[in-house]
This record gives sequence, structure tokens and C-alpha cells, in this order.
Amino acid sequence: MNFSNYQTIIQRQCEQLKVAMPDESELQFGFHNHQALAAEIKASPLQALSYADFVQLAQYHPESGYYSSGRIPFGQTGDFTTAPELSNVFSQAVAESIAPTLDAVNGRVIEFGAGSGKMAAEIITQLGDRIQQYCIVEVSAALKQLQKETLQQQGIDCEQTVRWLTQLPEPPVTATVIGNELLDAIPAHRFKVDLQGEFFEQMITLQDDEFAVAWQPVISDALQLWLQQHRDKVDWQADVIYEAAPWRCGWVNSVSDLLSSGSIVLLDYGYAAEEFFNPDRTTGTVQCFYRHQQHEQFFWLTGLQDITSHVNFSELCMAFESNGFELSGFTNQADLLLNSGVLEQLPTDRDLVAQARLSQSLQKLMMPGEMGEVVKAIAFSKNIAQNAQPKISSLLASRL
Repeated sequence: MNFSNYQTIIQRQCEQLKVAMPDESELQFGFHNHQALAAEIKASPLQALSYADFVQLAQYHPESGYYSSGRIPFGQTGDFTTAPELSNVFSQAVAESIAPTLDAVNGRVIEFGAGSGKMAAEIITQLGDRIQQYCIVEVSAALKQLQKETLQQQGIDCEQTVRWLTQLPEPPVTATVIGNELLDAIPAHRFKVDLQGEFFEQMITLQDDEFAVAWQPVISDALQLWLQQHRDKVDWQADVIYEAAPWRCGWVNSVSDLLSSGSIVLLDYGYAAEEFFNPDRTTGTVQCFYRHQQHEQFFWLTGLQDITSHVNFSELCMAFESNGFELSGFTNQADLLLNSGVLEQLPTDRDLVAQARLSQSLQKLMMPGEMGEVVKAIAFSKNIAQNAQPKISSLLASRL
């Protein structure tokens, strides 16, 4: 494929999504990602990549992946908005949830993927001297620079309090680990079952230089192993797209090996298993975001759009518990905010414009049709006292 043909394809996709075309530099970047993916497909014995491998390269290819571009993916000029960008109320609630753990972990916090740094800045500001060290695990140089700027604007001494890492520190570590919209960015495998009970994996092929979906008997080792372990746990329905994310359990294992004691607080889109595998959700949970337009065409605009899929919190809980952690709480985002106490502390003397802006943000964070129910907060602890566990309710724990 030449660049002119690529431009034509992208123009058609943008017209269907009703979004503006990428600029010239973005088109060049996306073209390189398309070429990288096409080369991997052609080099594969099956002339196809699994959904998981395809998305991994689309998002994280070291030279042309979405998160390697240097672009800031969130905010008005980005592709999506996260909770910390909507209101500092969210980050204040997270700060309240980890406050009981700090003495037990010597004031050490490790945040994975800190975004713009707004949540880190709010947590450090709110908890003050109780935070002795705030580590941010961040592989993007552009986001690291943005995080530094955000923290410095809040008057935080980065040299004294904040440390950036590109990989996990050496174990053993005592700390509180936090992550917001972290796991949904780790690619899942996608599969379905036919009327005869045979499983097929979603694969991506090339057709006339464009990416296309195909279904083939399961070939990914990770998915084969997952199906061996879970095949009998779900009443599979024909022609429903299901998702499995063993790579996320790999992340759990890595963090579990890291922490000798401490706690973990994660917030993400997802469901407990019964709802996660609900056959009424026939097309799965994949969400793509390009210039704040949400859609499901993950094989479009590769390298230029964000691609996520929801978390199975039951499986996540099982993975942590098998690594010696105890469930400390599981609830939805609306309940987290309501029980944090931060809403009662909001100033009442705001002008009408500020009050309207806050009200709009809170609706987005808390309403059932927005982020209030589909985003969950889950917490685990290991080798710390009961009164040092994260402050997150167990409203939904029975569903796990």
C-alpha cells in the first residue's frame, strides 16, 4: 500500500465516524503503524494476527504505537477523558480510600500510568506529609513530562517526593499501589463458540491492503490455556463475542511478586463475571476512542486511536487471592464518591458558572448511564492490619 491509498482509506473511515481527518504528521504516523501491522500479518504462518496481538501492536509498537506517538491522548485536544480530568473530586475520593493504608506502608505509593498527573497531584496535596514517596510507573516520555508540569504547577517538590520508573522496582516492596483505567488498556483475546460447541478466535487479516476480521479455530496458547481453565464455568451462547484477558493476570502476578505487604486500589470499566459474560452483550466490550468519538471499529485508524476492553473483576479477584491477597472492597464509582466524604466538603460559595461546571462533572462521574455504575473500584491488601486496609465499601463484593 502506498501513502495515497492509505489517505483514501482513512478519509473514508473518518467520514463514517463523522470526525475530522488527522493532520499530515498524524497520517504519516498512522501509516507507519498500518505498515508495521501489515508486515506482522504477512509474516505470520496463518497470514493473520489474534485480536490481542493486533491491538498490542496498534497501541504499544515501540515506533508507531498509539502510546508511542508523543501525543497527549486525553483532554479537549485528545481522544478521551478520564475521571481525574473531569473533577478533582474523583482524585480526592481516591486519596481518602488509601489514607488508612499509609502508616502501614511507610507512606509509599506506586501509581501505574498516571495520565496527566492530576490524580497524583491531588493525592499528594490532600495527604501531605503522610506521603513519603510517590512513585509513578510511566513508559511514555511525553506523559512523564506532562506529569512533572502538572505536579510543579500544584507546588509539589518533585525532587523530594516523586520518583518516576519505567519498570517495576526490585522486590520486596511495601507500598500502596493504585491504577486508574489501567487494566482495560491491556489487550484481551476475543472468541466465540458455534452451535457444535467449537471455539473460534477473532483474528485480523489483510484484504486488499485493509484490515479485516476472520474467525479461526483457537490458536493462541494463552487463550487455549484460559479455555481449559474456564470452559465449564460459563453457559456459552452461539455467536456471542466473548473476551478473556490472561495478560492482565500476568500483570497481577508481577505486582504480587513485587509487594511483600501493602494494598492495591484499582478503578476501571468492567463487571463481575456473571454480567461480564452476559450473552445479551453480543459484540463484547471493546471501545475505541478517536477525538472523543466512541466506536467499535478497532481495525480502523490504528496507531491514532485508543482501544480498550472491559475488566472481568471476578477473574481479577481470583488472581489476586491466589497470590495471597485479601479482598478489601468492591463497589462502583458512584458509591466510592458518595462514601468518601468529599462531596460534603465541597465549598458552597461557588459562582453559578463554577457550580454548573461542577454539577456537570459530577453527573458524568456518578450517573448510572455515564461512569457511575460501569466503572468499579476494587481493593486488596496483603500482610497489613484490618484497620489499615483501603477504605472502599463491599457494596458489590457478593457478586464476585
